[in-house]
Amino acid sequence: MKTRVPVLIYHGFYNREEELAGVPGPEHRYFLSMDSFARHVERLAELNYSVHSVEKVTGPRGVAFTFDDGHLSNYTSAYPLLAEHGFSGTFFIVADWIGKPGRIDVPQLREMSSRGMSIGSHGFTHAFLAGLSREALDRELIASKERLEQLLGTEVGTLALPGGRMDRQVLDRARAAGYRMVCTSNAGLMKGGYAAPRLSITSHTSLQTIEGYARRDSVLIARARTAHAARAAVKSLVGVGNYEALCRSLLRTS
Repeated sequence: MKTRVPVLIYHGFYNREEELAGVPGPEHRYFLSMDSFARHVERLAELNYSVHSVEKVTGPRGVAFTFDDGHLSNYTSAYPLLAEHGFSGTFFIVADWIGKPGRIDVPQLREMSSRGMSIGSHGFTHAFLAGLSREALDRELIASKERLEQLLGTEVGTLALPGGRMDRQVLDRARAAGYRMVCTSNAGLMKGGYAAPRLSITSHTSLQTIEGYARRDSVLIARARTAHAARAAVKSLVGVGNYEALCRSLLRTS
């Protein structure tokens, strides 16, 4: 891949504010209103960008959409809108969450796959992979891939790292398990390597930022890299649990 491509990370969506009641506090920032998401899709279409799965995206007008965690709203809201515009995306599914309350079930997964959506693995239990024993890591990587392939009857060759955590063992074992691409949470543009960076979209991401990512705006990409590096440094310093508690506290006082 010679062209650098923006790969966007989405999570869940809502139509009414009360739908957020069952969403854990730290995850609220990753849930977008469907009005906002629709503006993203429609604006990119107006500007003649094409939205594809991370496996198939290419060219200077290509943008990849990815969706982590398999929230039910990916099926009820995001997928129909993409299909309406002739777009596609990659939906990263936690194998052990399939069919659980608020999550996509097997018939829905099969429908999405049959309609041109790509299905990837997001681990078996959503455990953070870096630091796991080799046995536990292989279970997350292999069992999730095998279960999804068995359910869908198609190859699952792409993995998104839960929490974006990785180390050399994670990448080595992912290759050994048969994954052809690993999607990280490191900010940047995808340029053909095994570990693909992505750009996180939150409820605070503006439409202008979406447009900037699509046109590969170097200033915006640099800002995203800096922000990601800062968050990673804080998490490393205080620990993930304390970081999330701090985020909850800040949200309550904002």
